[in-house]
Amino acid sequence: MKRQELKVQVAEADVDDVIEIAAKMMAEEEGQLSLTELQEVGEELDIPAEYVERAQKELVEQRKREKAELEAKVAFKRNVFLAGGGAAVVLVLVLGVGTMTTGSTLAAIHADVEAARAQVENVKARKASVEELYKGQPDSPDKMAELMGAENRVRVETKRYSEAAAAYNRKAGGFFSGMARAVKGLPAEVPTTP
Repeated sequence: MKRQELKVQVAEADVDDVIEIAAKMMAEEEGQLSLTELQEVGEELDIPAEYVERAQKELVEQRKREKAELEAKVAFKRNVFLAGGGAAVVLVLVLGVGTMTTGSTLAAIHADVEAARAQVENVKARKASVEELYKGQPDSPDKMAELMGAENRVRVETKRYSEAAAAYNRKAGGFFSGMARAVKGLPAEVPTTP
């Protein structure tokens, strides 16, 4: 009997794929029996055909249940993973925003500390120049006023520095501060005296 040629066109690039799929289908069907063939096997073992048919239907149902259970487990694990992933994203966002906010605040406070330190150095240098200016001069109200003023400025600026340093050290000990210090390259604490 001569085969009739089908009018379906197949691209040459698809030939290998079509043949591979056809071979797989053929291999799957070769390992199967028809229900009639299965009943004949059952008859050889003295099992009535109706039991073989019921057993075959039961096996199909059992496989469906197993497949559904497996799909449910996979779906559950996927949902847990996605929920965990969502929670992780939220956690990363919270940590990131907290670190950025804390880092900005900590950097600003550290800048205040550095400005206060510079101011202390400035008033100490001014005090030294005032002392040098009045060195060897006799005591006078102007000399005493200048020296006391220079000393008071050093005391006031040292106090301001200590307050700024204490504020930095309090903030640097917070939850997000460790990460923020690492990101911004800031110290864990600063000395409370200049």
